[in-house]
Amino acid sequence: MFALLVAHPWQKLLAIGLAMLFWMFVDARINGTTTRTIPLVTVGTQSVSGEKLERLAVVLPTDRVVGRRFFDGDRELDKVEVVVSGPRFRVDALKDDVLNLQVTKFLSLDWAARTNIELTAADIRRDRPLEQLRIELVPPRIRLEVERVEERPFTLTWNLVDVQEGPFADRLRRETCKFAPETAVVLGSANGIETLTKLGGKPFRAVLRGGVNDRQASASLELVGGAELGLRLAAVPVMSVDVLPQMFRYDLELPILVDDLSLPAEARGTYKPETRTMTVAIRAGGTLRGLLVQQTDNGDVKDGRRLAEFAAQNLRLLVYVRPEASLGQEIERQARLFFVGKEYQTIDRTEFSLQDPVIIKLRRE
Repeated sequence: MFALLVAHPWQKLLAIGLAMLFWMFVDARINGTTTRTIPLVTVGTQSVSGEKLERLAVVLPTDRVVGRRFFDGDRELDKVEVVVSGPRFRVDALKDDVLNLQVTKFLSLDWAARTNIELTAADIRRDRPLEQLRIELVPPRIRLEVERVEERPFTLTWNLVDVQEGPFADRLRRETCKFAPETAVVLGSANGIETLTKLGGKPFRAVLRGGVNDRQASASLELVGGAELGLRLAAVPVMSVDVLPQMFRYDLELPILVDDLSLPAEARGTYKPETRTMTVAIRAGGTLRGLLVQQTDNGDVKDGRRLAEFAAQNLRLLVYVRPEASLGQEIERQARLFFVGKEYQTIDRTEFSLQDPVIIKLRRE
């Protein structure tokens, strides 16, 4: 028995090797089956490539139609059962990958009078991983309800946008708001557009971005609830708005200047303030704040000798006296803050203001 076992070893090894190769060949030809339940969706042509998602996607020309609902007869569907069968090695390879199926045959249809389309497994595009595989759908025939795309233009204004101000709260110059383009065109189904207009409120949202010290903030507009209503923007408008500088408080003693040049000649120079100077709180930012910081000794605002001298030389509380029917012995007028230094051309009027209204009493001499 031992002699028989060890006789002709090379022939026995060859026979074993051939048997293994034959078994692998036969095993590769044996069919396998896998069943997956995947979502039914509609997408535009821009979503066809580059996305690895588990789904059966019907590709539509979304500039002309939008998909609404899938049906099996009268039963609405949001998922479909996909049965894939074929050579076991290909089926096994598919088990470790997402099943991203696409139907692209409807892109060239005439959509003028269509309200629905039907698809079967035969309409699924066969990419390389699906070669030599048989695909069945349960249910085998699916109906997709579609609706033609309509458009609604909106002339953009600040009041139509929910502005998320971020770090720019209370510093936005709303009157400088601009949009590019100035009209937003909303695309989608007639039902979705009608729902949007009936919702009320602001249909657009903008999240402003920019640095804390930037003088302008910008944002791309978003359509509020657009995804839920199946709506989108034909082109995404960009909103920009000027930003007031970040302001800081300074308490300064400033000279009072009375402007009475509009009074008759005999009345000019007769109204005098009770004091020649007044200590007031001002708000300063931008270039003016830079100048004020330069005047502080050792960068310390509390040591304000140079700061006081700079304020006395460059800032004024201006009181304007208008000609009126009767000017009494004493009058009160609200003061305005002016910068009169040599750098006045480089300082924006929005960079400074009085912290609170300042009322100055004038007495006729």
